[in-house]
Amino acid sequence: APLPYSVCPMEFNSTKPVEECELSSETAFFWYRQTIDASPSLNEFGGVKWWMALCLTLSWIVVWFCIMRGIQSSGKMTKLLDPMVWMDAACQVFYSLGLAFGSLIAFASYNPMNNNCKRDAIFMCCITVFTATFATIDIFAVLGFKAVANFEKCVDHNLMKLETIKSHLAEHTKNINITYDNYPVTWPMIFPSIKAYYENETHDHFQECSVAAQLNEAAEGTGLAFMVFTQAIVELPGSNFWSVCFFLMLLALGLGSQFGTMEGVITNLFDMKIFARVRKEVLTGAVCGLSLLIGLVFCTGAGEYWLGMFDQFAGSMGLIIIAFFELVVISYVYGHKKFSDDIQKMIGERPGLYWQAMWRFISPLTVFGIVTASVVTTFMYPPTYPAWDKETVSMIALLIGYEQPYSIPWMGIIRINFVNVGRISTNSFGILNKKVPVREVSIPIFIKLLSRGLKLLCPLKE
Repeated sequence: APLPYSVCPMEFNSTKPVEECELSSETAFFWYRQTIDASPSLNEFGGVKWWMALCLTLSWIVVWFCIMRGIQSSGKMTKLLDPMVWMDAACQVFYSLGLAFGSLIAFASYNPMNNNCKRDAIFMCCITVFTATFATIDIFAVLGFKAVANFEKCVDHNLMKLETIKSHLAEHTKNINITYDNYPVTWPMIFPSIKAYYENETHDHFQECSVAAQLNEAAEGTGLAFMVFTQAIVELPGSNFWSVCFFLMLLALGLGSQFGTMEGVITNLFDMKIFARVRKEVLTGAVCGLSLLIGLVFCTGAGEYWLGMFDQFAGSMGLIIIAFFELVVISYVYGHKKFSDDIQKMIGERPGLYWQAMWRFISPLTVFGIVTASVVTTFMYPPTYPAWDKETVSMIALLIGYEQPYSIPWMGIIRINFVNVGRISTNSFGILNKKVPVREVSIPIFIKLLSRGLKLLCPLKE
């Protein structure tokens, strides 16, 4: 049987394909209309989609079962000047290596004292470079394939429309032979004659076809996996088998990433004495249940847009800021000398000049520069998000808050808080360095304060 996203569905009681699918693509229609049923904008939720809520619930149940007893149960050149490119690249490295999530710290807590962390770090970085390079080759090859396929589909659509009006065009244009190869040259020659015939209605009949435009408008985020790769899989022999393998791989990657993130959260919670008598299964279930409730916003018609918002304003920027504070705390609050002494005690080798320079100067300055440039760029250009437009069957960029004026101050408050948090944290480093005992610096300050406050409110019986 053909895959559901390999052909366009038919109109009800008709042999004509659905127009939205015919004008876009089979995979785009299947993803935006049949799978997530995307709403027109961020402000229209469209209700919770039960099938997505069910999948989200099942996912969190699997995560809970796997981690409830702990770790043993979890198996172009100008673009270089764009600070957002560097932030996205840094975030990709963070996601690949698990940096700033807390998962590495949680997993490392199970290692023996003399584990060679230096060897592990070098090994994991080399593996990540290889896998990222290999994945890049595949991804851009598939993006190029999809761009050419959509271009040819667009040309076929225009040529079919052209045949219906060819007798009405100027004589010198009737005998022009248009092919995929000469389309960029010959179409501008014939288009003025077409425009003269249709006058202002041309845009309703013909589409703009360009491989470059298709590449620039390539899907990102979830669309990359659920539209671009699925369209490529449709073209493979035995597409049903490869489709099952691909989505099983996505499921395994998603669960594996979530296990690490949840371990980072749950391990910190168990280090707090207020949860000392709570069973791990119960606490893990509570965290998974809370995460499930928060995730329901992504199961609405506007869930795709909210996911992009979280990724842009919470995931990317948040990770970079956390990484910057980790570097500063290790190098200047705890002290790079003490940190080097700890490593020497563990592996019998003191970090060399390269590691010292990276920890103390190069990495903090690089991350700080990325954060500063990204914040400035965010203030200079109003934030937008891509939305699926049913009328034009394409992704359009909508300005956040353009429909609801009160949401613009809301975004402003978020941005101001980002800046204030950075200023307050930076001004606190000098105080922490003098007031916080060295033996307590390894514990996040906000967790210690929270633990002490809750202990006063809810004292545990000894």
